[in-house]
Amino acid sequence: MKWASLAVLAALIYCAVLSIRLSFGALPVLAAMLWLVEQLAAFGSPMLLGASGVLFVIALVGLFIGHAIEGKRPFFLRDIQSLLIGPLWQLEDLYRRFGVRY
Repeated sequence: MKWASLAVLAALIYCAVLSIRLSFGALPVLAAMLWLVEQLAAFGSPMLLGASGVLFVIALVGLFIGHAIEGKRPFFLRDIQSLLIGPLWQLEDLYRRFGVRY
């Protein structure tokens, strides 16, 4: 759990460097993810690893389906930094839809 917390902290710092307001929006999502990891870890490492693998594959399939619908190639295939800021793009879009300044 300690490593996951450090990874989330690093992600929040990276988000804060890009945008303080977006980092505050990312905080509840990252906290929920940490909580989920803690709950799965209570069942043991094999359960955590299996659930993480399944969620990763589902998310990756969803990503490629979404990009196929858009007709665009995913940016992270060209630049790994785009993989890190992709969730912030989604949050930025959500902020824009609700009229929140970021």
